[in-house]
Amino acid sequence: MDLAVHFDRSPVVDREITVEEIRKSRYLTENKHNGASFDKWVLQLLNDSVNTRSYVCRCLVQIAKLSEEESYQKMVHAHEHGEAIIGEYCQEYAEFYEEALTNSGLVCEIFPASE
Repeated sequence: MDLAVHFDRSPVVDREITVEEIRKSRYLTENKHNGASFDKWVLQLLNDSVNTRSYVCRCLVQIAKLSEEESYQKMVHAHEHGEAIIGEYCQEYAEFYEEALTNSGLVCEIFPASE
């Protein structure tokens, strides 16, 4: 087994974590405050009838870095109203979170905060 490309399964999504996901996460963390100005993008969670409430909460905690309380509130809001705003991020973070949450089976979208 090649240890350079094999990682433990994610506890949230029960799938292997790819090298590209780790690199992108590290890049975003390292360049969080690089002095550039970013427009804000909104990450929105949409309700779906497939995922359990606890699974949605776990994904929001593990991927979007919300607290357990915040993730529960966002999940309930999406369940009751059809959608919930997860947060506002620079475009790179919003795209990263949207891709990771979508790959986990959640339904979400991003759009510019100015809309």
